[in-house]
Amino acid sequence: QLFLDLGAAVPTARTALHPDKYPLKFYSPHTRWGIHSTWRTNKYMLRQQRGVPHVNLNPEDAATRRIKDGDSVRVFNDIGEFRAMAKLLPSLRPGTLMMDHAWEPQQFHKRMGMDTPVAGLLSPLELAGKWGHLRFAAVWDGNQLAYESTVDVEKA
Repeated sequence: QLFLDLGAAVPTARTALHPDKYPLKFYSPHTRWGIHSTWRTNKYMLRQQRGVPHVNLNPEDAATRRIKDGDSVRVFNDIGEFRAMAKLLPSLRPGTLMMDHAWEPQQFHKRMGMDTPVAGLLSPLELAGKWGHLRFAAVWDGNQLAYESTVDVEKA
């Protein structure tokens, strides 16, 4: 009955909350160089990429912020922040920031991982069946984004 009351008898798309204050949509697809977090800290696999956590941004977005490929950047919003290496990716849509998931928190400056600026919004539907999501959120794995967020980026 809860699903019916909340207008979700079938899977229903909802518009995400995106403050205008932060212009870049931040998301994390699967990594190319591992299986979930497996092999993300392997020195041989790290050689296949930049070797450190890196965030992809469009060259136009980077130019307006005076960010060059390889710069250390700070990704932030009102919720939190983290640091990573900038990787310019011309195929990335302007206005977006992308970071492959599965970087482990210990690979980041001060262990502030990529999920730091992302709010874990709890849907009332997640409470159906008393599964225990309130406790689950506290032990959520920090190497991926469960939700999209908006952020900005600047040189660190």
